[in-house]
Amino acid sequence: MRIVLLLTFLAFLFDTTAVAQSSVTSPNAEYRQNSPYPTIVQIPTFSESELINRVKGMRSDVVTPRFNNIVKSYINTYTVKNRPKAEAMLGRTAMYFPMFDKYLKESGLPNDLKYLSIVESALDPTAVSRSGAVGLWQFMPATGKEYGLKVSSGMDQRRDPHMSTKAAFVYLKRLYNRFGSWELALAAYNGGPGRVNRAVRRGGSHDFWAIRKYLPVETRNYVPAFIAACYMMQYYDTHNLYPRYPEKELQMTDNTLVYRQISFREIADVTGASERIIERLNPSYLHKVVPTRMNGCSVILPIAALAIFENFLGKPDRRPNGMISSSIPAPSSPEFRADYIKTSYTVKSGDYLSALAGTFGCSEKEIVEWNNLKSIRLQPNQSLTFYLPNSRDKHLLTTVPSIPRKQIRLLERKQIPLEARMIEPVSFTPRNRNFSKPKKKEKFIYYQVRRRETLAEIASKFPGISPKDIMRINGFRDGQGLKPGKRIKIKQK
Repeated sequence: MRIVLLLTFLAFLFDTTAVAQSSVTSPNAEYRQNSPYPTIVQIPTFSESELINRVKGMRSDVVTPRFNNIVKSYINTYTVKNRPKAEAMLGRTAMYFPMFDKYLKESGLPNDLKYLSIVESALDPTAVSRSGAVGLWQFMPATGKEYGLKVSSGMDQRRDPHMSTKAAFVYLKRLYNRFGSWELALAAYNGGPGRVNRAVRRGGSHDFWAIRKYLPVETRNYVPAFIAACYMMQYYDTHNLYPRYPEKELQMTDNTLVYRQISFREIADVTGASERIIERLNPSYLHKVVPTRMNGCSVILPIAALAIFENFLGKPDRRPNGMISSSIPAPSSPEFRADYIKTSYTVKSGDYLSALAGTFGCSEKEIVEWNNLKSIRLQPNQSLTFYLPNSRDKHLLTTVPSIPRKQIRLLERKQIPLEARMIEPVSFTPRNRNFSKPKKKEKFIYYQVRRRETLAEIASKFPGISPKDIMRINGFRDGQGLKPGKRIKIKQK
């Protein structure tokens, strides 16, 4: 009995503390185990009047925010009923929103349109609806084909994040030009232009809310669902939702075109990226194989892996094994030449061929031939041989600081044959080598983060600055560290 009373007292004490922390917090809580987030998260509850004021206070270039029972129901789903799914979806914005922002800006479309993907697929490129719509933007086969998305037994570009996003924005722009209203354009995206046209004729109006009753149930609730998605994105922190960001390799990505068949396994072998990561980033290839295609196929990879992969691919019209041929034979021992110095470099973790070529002022092909490489995938502690021009090129006196200048001048003056003047291997560190004029000191400005602002929204205010730049400069990890009131550095362009 005493144990029961003690436990009851402790529970009461905990509830009292929680209520003292927030006037809108209820005893409802989520319990999490093995999570980087708080173990116990309180689920706030708010009155309807508070929700109404927030919704009406939202700004949107797409819809006029309104509050009704449908909007309330969707908000409740995001913030109470399906919180784990909502947090996972918030985390996936780091993967897709920077790309959406880029294509929206290029298309001249409102930035808020990116929230439509939340309504359509919860930001899941593998999502499939009961009617057979697929991908982030839920294209039906016929509509996808109309907008240039290829669907075959081995590839479904409706699942391709880049290709489907560009197609969706072309489609949305066409719908807006047709109806002159983003609310009607959204309704037409869901229910089809024909249904919206009939509702406009029956209602005698181009106001979505005036003709809403003439639309199918799903379509009439579509704009309220979009309003709720906008609300969730702007107020998720108020509801104690914590975005569950995916791995860095899934966030820091870019894409390239591939023109010949290659498997995910080959890409993994070449780049060192995980095959699981490659599959997650490229869900459009149904058998883990990129097919041959004249117009090219989009492949998304982590940024570090993409540089290696593009180097491996070479030009679109030649196979990668063509890179090992060289039009200029490399100097080799015991050949005597007075215009090269031989040295070596020990590969560090993270080095790749194109970066070393830039560092040492040569081509990737020369490195491959000099070292008789069978693969461009480098291994840590691997020793590579390099042949550097001597100092008769005055530029070299400043571009090869790792070799003592006195030694270079001595070699030049004596004109000793190459073999006789081989220098002891020097361990070069690329980041210590400067092949250009000293960089000017970077200038920064400071920006104070506003409530509910995202990295993408802040970056959009500064031309030439990306969310990745802000993360790098400020030392953020996976988008964490962005808090209201925090002063962050922005590089001046």
